[in-house]
Amino acid sequence: MVANHRTKNDAIFGLLLICMTTVACGSGLLRKEVVFTRAELQSKVEKSFPVEKKKRLVKVELSNPDILLAAGSERIGMRMQIVAAVPGLGTVTGTAEADGDLVYRSDQGRIAITDTQLRQLHIADVPEVYHKTIEALAAGLTKKYLSDVTLHTLNQDDFKESLAKLLLRTIAVEDGRVVVEIGL
Repeated sequence: MVANHRTKNDAIFGLLLICMTTVACGSGLLRKEVVFTRAELQSKVEKSFPVEKKKRLVKVELSNPDILLAAGSERIGMRMQIVAAVPGLGTVTGTAEADGDLVYRSDQGRIAITDTQLRQLHIADVPEVYHKTIEALAAGLTKKYLSDVTLHTLNQDDFKESLAKLLLRTIAVEDGRVVVEIGL
């Protein structure tokens, strides 16, 4: 009789727990919205610059990133100044454009830019053989140095943030800012 009563209480407690979790999840109590303005993203990304790489006799430097946010995208773009030292040509300058995925790493509780890829390279009056080398160096720089830039780390001491770290709900560029919703 006592075991039957205990089983009944356990079942009621389990149902109450399920109901409370459903209400909390549905009401947004266990959600966290993190918003980044373009200026905040600019400040975070600028800390990773300048970056440079040398291959054979060609040296490439990327600097002065400018954040580009396309509405509806889950990628963050950036336009950078590129300076290349090329034998026989001296120093040439131009612009490079790259973008990266915005991801949420739940195991670390952090939002980061990853998988950065070079999309465009604009340098005038450079022979094709050097252009390909400069492009390869610039692509390598964006992949190596800009593919794990932390934008935000959740505070593990904050109860709501520690619970919110469980699941990414949405990432979107809206009105010139990045909006990330995490939680249950």
